[in-house]
Amino acid sequence: MMPAFRRISTFLSLFIVCISACKAGTPPPTPATLLNAAQGGQISFGTVPGAATQAQAMSRMLTNIQKTCGEKPQIGKVFQFKGTKTVGVFFTVTDHTKGNKKLAGLVLSAPSGPRQVDAAQLSNDAARFGKTVNPMLQQLFSAWHPGGQAAASSSASGGKPASGGGASTSGPAQLRTVTLPDRSASVGVPDGWKLDADSGGGTVGVNGPHGEKVFLNLAQTGIDLNDPQIRSLARSGIHGSTKGQIVSPFNVDLTRA
Repeated sequence: MMPAFRRISTFLSLFIVCISACKAGTPPPTPATLLNAAQGGQISFGTVPGAATQAQAMSRMLTNIQKTCGEKPQIGKVFQFKGTKTVGVFFTVTDHTKGNKKLAGLVLSAPSGPRQVDAAQLSNDAARFGKTVNPMLQQLFSAWHPGGQAAASSSASGGKPASGGGASTSGPAQLRTVTLPDRSASVGVPDGWKLDADSGGGTVGVNGPHGEKVFLNLAQTGIDLNDPQIRSLARSGIHGSTKGQIVSPFNVDLTRA
């Protein structure tokens, strides 16, 4: 774990340095190959001129976005597509040249030769990007093979591919909508996942085929031991032990506390 952590830390450090250094120079043009995504949005990819590392390629792509939109994009954590040398980072930005349109996207880079790096960019309306990113990735990887690298099939929820490396034509898991018996909530679940029998009142529990459990909108109550009623219940033995409960004064900021 430690060597991998050091490699990731080194990459992130180089990535940040390259972003800072790139601001002083003239960024190269966005990769020339452009595709209109079938679900909306735009895809571009190609070799980044002058970029010798993946960090340089990504930072130049992000600098292009900043110059095009008029503000610095906000980025997430850099991640690697399993089974490949491709790395990526999600971003959001407001395009001030198009009426302050809010965009979201993904920048990727992969080595394509000695001191040569390819990069790709996906972008769409921020409100739609989460629903279209997986089909856009499939469309990209069907056409983009930097350095002969095998295609990756990835999920937008963290960059982990649907299969462990190699070409893949399988898409993201198809979800079916299930509604709670009291109709207080609904959720999309893949095949093999079932609602927990205790779901209700807006709280959703879902059980997976291998013992996985997911809870949505699960509330946990807390108690204030300074409350006279709680003290009275504790003295009478009705309230019982506080083990496993959230104990906090009601009049404080929970985040700061």
